[in-house]
This record gives sequence, structure tokens and C-alpha cells, in this order.
Amino acid sequence: MSEKIERLFLVAGAMKAGTTWLFSALRGHPQLSTVVLKEIHYFSRGYVPWDALGDADRIHRVADYFGGHGPYSKPETYGVEEAVRDLEWFKKYVSGPVGIEWFKRLFGDVPEGDYLCDFSPFTCLVDGNGIDEIISSSEVRRVMFVIRKPLERYWSHYNFHKSMFNPNDDLNAYSVEEIRDELLSSDFYMHGCYSRFIKIAREKFHEKEFIVKRFEDIVINPWSELANIERFLGVRQHIYGGLELRNKVFETRALNMPSNFIEACRPLIDEEREALESIGFSTPACYWTEE
Repeated sequence: MSEKIERLFLVAGAMKAGTTWLFSALRGHPQLSTVVLKEIHYFSRGYVPWDALGDADRIHRVADYFGGHGPYSKPETYGVEEAVRDLEWFKKYVSGPVGIEWFKRLFGDVPEGDYLCDFSPFTCLVDGNGIDEIISSSEVRRVMFVIRKPLERYWSHYNFHKSMFNPNDDLNAYSVEEIRDELLSSDFYMHGCYSRFIKIAREKFHEKEFIVKRFEDIVINPWSELANIERFLGVRQHIYGGLELRNKVFETRALNMPSNFIEACRPLIDEEREALESIGFSTPACYWTEE
């Protein structure tokens, strides 16, 4: 029996471009197999600034899940049966060694032809070696990268990060230089470098294996875009009943974007526009305005 994943579907980011919403929607499709956690981080484990699949981090995620921290709030109907089910899954998750067999084991017995799916925005941080691993680990693979108007994505990512780690900071008090230095010293900037990942992915994947979607198109016409994703994957059409497709799943706090933040982002956004043009990737004109 091959150690490879028969069919793999990765939603590779970018951060704050709708990956959580896509997870909540597409996990209802009977041919797309997901697990308890939205983000496994298997293919991005060597490209993030922490030991994403080390013992300590996996144990920490178990504690967060059952403590209801972050996105892990539970519905009122969550009871003993659901807790036992999730505990059984987390037993596999914390049991090593971590490798491709470990990744496959997380999904249990999956019908032939179904996809194993991971929705991690950090996958877009991988380099050519990371994509080689994706290819060598799978028989069939499909990778989707979702981009968003750069200024809005930067702000959503930055605001979300601050709300998590520095919730009492007055963002209006930051200078242009302080904001820009912070953007460049963290993964804010890397998630905004759409051209880097698109260029590498186009070079490594067959054209049928890689697709770029725009966040705005999904927001405007979610039903149509879900159907387009189904066609990309070659799976049957599914009716996503009971799901309010325009609801935000993990919403960032509502704050007005400071003028200094716009100024700090401007050269980074101009740089990215030129980089996308240099690889022949077209974007709507509205992506590069501040309105």
C-alpha cells in the first residue's frame, strides 16, 4: 500500500482571506474529509516561527480546544458524546511520531476518491522545497490560494493580531515607521507577498492542480464560487443547506483604519502590485486603491 495521500486538497491562505469560512462551508461536502482542527499545519510546519507540531504545541491546542479558547467555542448541544468523539481524535493527534502516516491517520478510514483537506493560511509561506513535499506526499493534489485586496488584508491581519496580543494598545498612536517596521518584521508581510507563492506554485504544480481565488468574489457570490471549487476538485455538486454563507466565522474587532497604517502599507502594496505584474498575474484595479 502506498504511503502517499491518495487525494489532497489544501487551502493555502492567505491569512484573513476567508480560509475559516471556507472550512466551515466545504467541510459539509461528503467527498471532502476534514478533522476537528481547521489547521493541522503539517505542510507548513517548517515555515512558521514556532514548533507547530511539537509535543508542547499539540498539547496546548488540546487544552485550547476543550477550554473553548480562540475559535473553539462549543454549541449548546455539545455534550458527552461529542466530547468522547473529539477526545478519541485528539488521542491520535498527540500520538507520534509526526509524519505522513500520522497525517493520514488523523482522517481515519476515508472512502476511495475522497480528499483529505487542510485549511491552513500558513501553507502559503512554503518555498519550493515545501511544494516538492506536497507533491511527493500525494498521488493527486489540488491547492487553492485565496487573495484579498492588500490594504484590507493587511489591516484585518494586523488588527486581529493586536486584538489577540495587545488588546489595550491605541493603534492610532503608532507612527508610520513603527507600523512599517512591525509589518516587515513579522509574517504580516509574508502573507501579503501573493506573487512569491503564486510564482513558485505555478512553476511546481500542473495548471489543473493550482488555482487562485479572490476573497471578494466569494463574498459577493458564495454559492457560485463553491460550485467553481467543486469543479476544480472534480467532486459532485453539493447543497450546503442551513449555512448562512455571508456570515463571518471569525470576525476581527471593528476599528477604523488609522491613516498612519495606510501610509505604512503604501510602499509594500506598490511593491506587490509590481511583483504581480512582473509574473503576468492580473488583479482588479480596485485592489490598488485606498477606498
